[in-house]
Amino acid sequence: MVQGYLKKQDSGRYAVIGQTELSCGANLQVETARGWVPMWIEHDGNDYYLVTNGLSLYPKTVYVRYC
Repeated sequence: MVQGYLKKQDSGRYAVIGQTELSCGANLQVETARGWVPMWIEHDGNDYYLVTNGLSLYPKTVYVRYC
């Protein structure tokens, strides 16, 4: 398991603390005030974003864990 901040790379993909870049379908958990929320990564043709329970967000900086 890798934990750290999700950061956009020069390639346009997100990576956890500069490690393996994540692409569509990658499952991870985002830390929120309510605890860890399961999410996955998708792409809308322009950019990658996170999805959970029908909600989507384009992350600035979020703390995640990824297996």
